[in-house]
Amino acid sequence: MRYLIMIQSNPSFQAVWERMSDDELRALGPRYRELSRELAASGELIASEGLGDVALTRRVTVRDGRTVVSDGPMAEAKEHLAGFYLVDCTAERAVEIAARIPDATWTELLIRPINPEPPTPATGTGGVAEVGGSGSRGSSGDSAVAGPAEGAGDEAIPPGAGAEAPER
Repeated sequence: MRYLIMIQSNPSFQAVWERMSDDELRALGPRYRELSRELAASGELIASEGLGDVALTRRVTVRDGRTVVSDGPMAEAKEHLAGFYLVDCTAERAVEIAARIPDATWTELLIRPINPEPPTPATGTGGVAEVGGSGSRGSSGDSAVAGPAEGAGDEAIPPGAGAEAPER
């Protein structure tokens, strides 16, 4: 079964990040990378990413056949998704994995099952949609997205986050 482990951000989460020293932030990078490496090696990791600045969010709706795009998150949003791990394992194992994500010590992580679907002739991937012809997981089940790149340094960058300080 596939599970999405979501790293939530809220004002108290952001405050923790802002209070951390540069050394504390740098020490997080290797922890994220080690977890991603272990999960990739076990075949459990499908994808892992930190999300960019919430201010760069774009909302898309379709009204009367017209696509409407607006910039930025809703003003009243105090919580947002900061990053995620998509894993293929048991429910119990998903909890174990979530507990190893460094963010679990100062924010809430949510685990949601991915709806199971039978493989489709178009993708052969059991419901994993491949937008634009390249998905993160092919029909062989091999992981193509496994978190931060090797040799990315020891910065405190959550999985997949950019070089700037993470927006949490």
